[in-house]
Amino acid sequence: MKQVFVCGVFSESSGKTTLCRALIEYVASMGIKVSAFKPLSGHSFWQQYDYYLECLRVGSVFCEDAYEMWKLVNVKIPIEALNPADILTTIPNIAKLIDKNSINNIFNSTIYNWMYIGRFTIAHKEGLEHIIYYNVNEDIIPLDEIIKKLKIKISRLIPISEFSEFIKIHEEYYYNAVDSCYRLVSKSSDLLVVEGFNDSIYPWSGVENSTIVLAVSPGHIIIYNTKEFYKAINNQKATKVFYDVASKAKPIKILKTPPLTKHDIKDTTTLTKKYGNVLSDIVNILKL
Repeated sequence: MKQVFVCGVFSESSGKTTLCRALIEYVASMGIKVSAFKPLSGHSFWQQYDYYLECLRVGSVFCEDAYEMWKLVNVKIPIEALNPADILTTIPNIAKLIDKNSINNIFNSTIYNWMYIGRFTIAHKEGLEHIIYYNVNEDIIPLDEIIKKLKIKISRLIPISEFSEFIKIHEEYYYNAVDSCYRLVSKSSDLLVVEGFNDSIYPWSGVENSTIVLAVSPGHIIIYNTKEFYKAINNQKATKVFYDVASKAKPIKILKTPPLTKHDIKDTTTLTKKYGNVLSDIVNILKL
């Protein structure tokens, strides 16, 4: 199996999912078994409300990026296995903060303060196990509205009341979820397209299995040899972002990408045509 890891040059709007979708569509058209993997993700109740409604319709908790890739892969896999760790975020209750005269706390908050509900999915031989956790201090979204519409079988429903508990649950479940789902997804694919989270370059150790690393920014795709890329950051890999390696790792090649309209991005047929030369270069480097 060949594997590509796609990370962002910037923390937002680098174009990772756009490239992943184009690459999946392009490779699938060649008759190659291709799947995707999004180890960790987050999506906003307010800014991506249409996908929150889609989650309720499907009966699960997943992010927009994972869902759009899942619709294109030609390997049958549950979306929760493709996206084993997801967090639905909201905005801290402004009315409560104002009432308590603590509005400034929102500017010094952690991810725990912004999360509402999260999911870990662990793959077993018998099937998928789903663990749901939620922020007991957040009540903008009625919890029952989500839980009663989930079609996935929940093995544990865990209340989280403080940041230390949020960290603890991730330490307990995150790597087991990602590793187990990675094994499930990768065994049935000839090419696995792994998308990172924002500009993080080390969501888990499995990225080191990648054939190449693609760092994406508007207008460019920077291609790296995986060993050389991670050799450049040495220790503390889990805390690293692209900025930490940008001046230390030498690219194999830098490709130029064209500007895209909203229609270009939405329509994968048009997208693959626009990215045709770039996708051809990537496939040639992968020797597919």
